[in-house]
Amino acid sequence: IHAAALVALATLAATLDRGRIPLLVGTSAIGLGTLLFSGDLGLRALMEIKLLGGSAPFGGTMMIAGWLVVAISALLARAPRRI
Repeated sequence: IHAAALVALATLAATLDRGRIPLLVGTSAIGLGTLLFSGDLGLRALMEIKLLGGSAPFGGTMMIAGWLVVAISALLARAPRRI
């Protein structure tokens, strides 16, 4: 599901004028968090190897923070411009 969301968010970032930078930062955080979280759990389950100590909780926290940054970028893109 996160892969589809990353594609959609990257496509949206290409069309935005305002809020593009926070959207790209949030999208990157989601991607890196997914890689850390899923990679650590997959390596533990399939190969009995720990990636790094605490990388699964850190990756999960990074995904949550990425989604919060995406929400903030949506508010920034929607807010009216001040003159």
